[in-house]
Amino acid sequence: MLEGKKIILGISGGIAAYKVATVASLLTKLGAEVHVAMTPSAEKFIGALTFGSLTANPVQVTTWPQNNTNNRDDWYPHLYPATDADLFCVAPATANTIAKITYGLGEEPVSLNALSLPNKCQRLFCPAMNAEMWQNDAVQDNVATLLRRGWQQIGPESGRLACGVIGEGRMSEPETIVNEIRLVLLKTDDLAGKKVMILSGPTVEHFDPVRFLSNHSSGIMGRELADQSLLSGAEVHFVTGPVPNENLPSGNGLHIYPVQSARDMLEQATKLHKDVDIVIFVAAVADYHPANEATEKLPKDQAFFDLNLTLNPDIAATLGKEKSDKQIHIGFALETKNGLDNAHKKLKNKNFDAILLNGQDSFGSLTGHYTIVSETSSKDLGKVSKVDCAKEIIQYLN
Repeated sequence: MLEGKKIILGISGGIAAYKVATVASLLTKLGAEVHVAMTPSAEKFIGALTFGSLTANPVQVTTWPQNNTNNRDDWYPHLYPATDADLFCVAPATANTIAKITYGLGEEPVSLNALSLPNKCQRLFCPAMNAEMWQNDAVQDNVATLLRRGWQQIGPESGRLACGVIGEGRMSEPETIVNEIRLVLLKTDDLAGKKVMILSGPTVEHFDPVRFLSNHSSGIMGRELADQSLLSGAEVHFVTGPVPNENLPSGNGLHIYPVQSARDMLEQATKLHKDVDIVIFVAAVADYHPANEATEKLPKDQAFFDLNLTLNPDIAATLGKEKSDKQIHIGFALETKNGLDNAHKKLKNKNFDAILLNGQDSFGSLTGHYTIVSETSSKDLGKVSKVDCAKEIIQYLN
């Protein structure tokens, strides 16, 4: 949560301005005190009333005082609340606004706010413009200047732009922006300098080009573990089976490696393993794969169909044999009976330092029953959110 954090959103004139309403709403729901400053061009795309309603704070649309009051802040809207902001985010950051901030111009509320920020304030910008404009040398020079000064860049992404061009220039999605703001504001140094590898999601085992065996893993637990690791200052290597994009983590210091089958996951994890400090095995890896994968779709021409399966490699056990004394391995185990006994067997057989015992209720859900089991102790977390479970694991690692 972001209680006690003061955030200013600087909105400039681009069609992506409408997306920032979601950013303001999400940040407010997280407990942040959100203020909005808008350029005159931004008001052509979305009204100030929208942001005032979402944040319950006045919206800056002019550099001049709007009320005859005795409150100093009302007389200097270009200074307050900017001078005590924790984070300033320009979204969308158009080529024009980026240029004004780069050269220290103060012509309207957004650029004036940028000039008034305290040294402690985190500064982010989310570029959004035509693909050719984004590639322009002048724009790229200005972006490089902001990065050298400590600004952090989010996006842009590639895709179809409002102008009809397909290319790089789309503003990042609101959820991505909010997650990045969370990472910037809440980041600690608990795992600073550490490399964490997380194996996440389901595996997919094809028996022909269009049919496969898999499971209900959503990847949500893996995403929360990645987010909490990033918040703790770690560099995260995220090896994931197929999951929806919204169940993928995001943020600086994150490397994502999409895979399909258990054998793919083992191959990728083996390449990374020797260079990481911590491995968290949260993936729901299929135990078997079809012995023979057809190159063409198998016809439905018989009443019964025999599918011969062969055992998949045990990724955790394989990497456990290569584990060094300095590495930490954390496992997950979904059990329906004899949970603690099976967890202790897996601790030994897979060379885990600890294992998270969870129930079937956690599959595809935002909550679940979890117990942290080590060789000498166990801690029953009860039914908790996956966010809180991830926090407990990071705390255990510390």
